[in-house]
Amino acid sequence: MPTGCSPFAALDASDLPAMLDYVIDAAISGGHGAFWSSVPLTNHVAVAHLLARGAPRIDPFLTTVLASDNSMKLDRWIHTIPSFIL
Repeated sequence: MPTGCSPFAALDASDLPAMLDYVIDAAISGGHGAFWSSVPLTNHVAVAHLLARGAPRIDPFLTTVLASDNSMKLDRWIHTIPSFIL
């Protein structure tokens, strides 16, 4: 059965691959066999890493976040499912 693990964030986007590897490997070694989470497409580091690991698909579910600047730093977040942003 697929498992999810979120939310989590990094101070630096370059830390996300190690964080993702840790939670994905923990889910698989825990017998879950699959992992899912909500990653903003603006989080290029996480998306590229997941695709490089062989992520089988990108779910077409969309969440739109309207913001006038990048102060939310969405390139460093893995969100809850569904995404709740206050």
